[in-house]
Amino acid sequence: MKVINDRATIDLADADGVTAEEIGGKAEALARLATAGFKVPDGVIVPTGTVDDEVATAAEAIAQRFRGDTLAVRSSGVAEDLADASFAGQYETVLGVPADVASVTAAIHRVRESAHAAHLGAYGHGVDDRMAVLVMPMIDADAAGIAFTRHPVTGAEVVVIEAVTGLGDRLAAGEVDPDAWLVADTATCEVNRHDALTTQQAAAIADLARRVEEHEGTPQDIEWAYAGGELTLLQARPITTGDDVAPIPHDDAVPDGPWTSDSTHSRTPVTPLMASMFPEAFRRGSARLSVEYGAPFSHMEIRCIRGWWYVQVV
Repeated sequence: MKVINDRATIDLADADGVTAEEIGGKAEALARLATAGFKVPDGVIVPTGTVDDEVATAAEAIAQRFRGDTLAVRSSGVAEDLADASFAGQYETVLGVPADVASVTAAIHRVRESAHAAHLGAYGHGVDDRMAVLVMPMIDADAAGIAFTRHPVTGAEVVVIEAVTGLGDRLAAGEVDPDAWLVADTATCEVNRHDALTTQQAAAIADLARRVEEHEGTPQDIEWAYAGGELTLLQARPITTGDDVAPIPHDDAVPDGPWTSDSTHSRTPVTPLMASMFPEAFRRGSARLSVEYGAPFSHMEIRCIRGWWYVQVV
């Protein structure tokens, strides 16, 4: 631990081996990965044992440490980022915080108070509500997003990436239609592209996600950011799917083509129910459209290929 102004705060770089009971699940994972050589941001942790009267003292030290920076103040709950309950989106994250004592103090209090929010009851009573707070300089991201090392619908061993230009909070808020990529061992496939990433960057993100999975020993859901050509790991947590869930088979064998990615009907991965129901309705509807409007084709086919919709004009 590093003592600042008579109050123990913990540098993320020094936190490997400190338990989640003291620094929360998010900070514990990042500290472990930083020690293993993964590129993670600089950071300071306000531990779970900090009482309200001590927050301003910790904030003063943080403001001095990151003077001139704009900060991200993030939750790191003891019950957060577990294999059976991630609490994703349940706790507060405060972005764009000026590095002054009043602003940092207010942001820390806001994050800590989110541990007691009523909507956390969805995870059941008796949830550990101890909350550490992780403070980091904001990354001026050119692109940011998430990556899963397993397909979130089928369970297939393929890396699924979603990306947006700029900060990743727009993706979490559902404000934009993201780039989407599927990266298998031998191929990188763009599913929905708006040029947030190059093919090479998508491959690098997939490699990062796989290396995190290898280090952690379980499938991972990571957050990442590209800034100035450098890829940074912002968060890593286990995918909250039971190990006994068998992958759901999809139409993985690519039918005779050509096939074109259909972003209109494929903003999210296809569920098995829709994969079985929608293609025939789509074929009939497109045939009727051709007749009524004199379109120069017979009909259109749609297929779920590796979890996403693709179309073909016949």
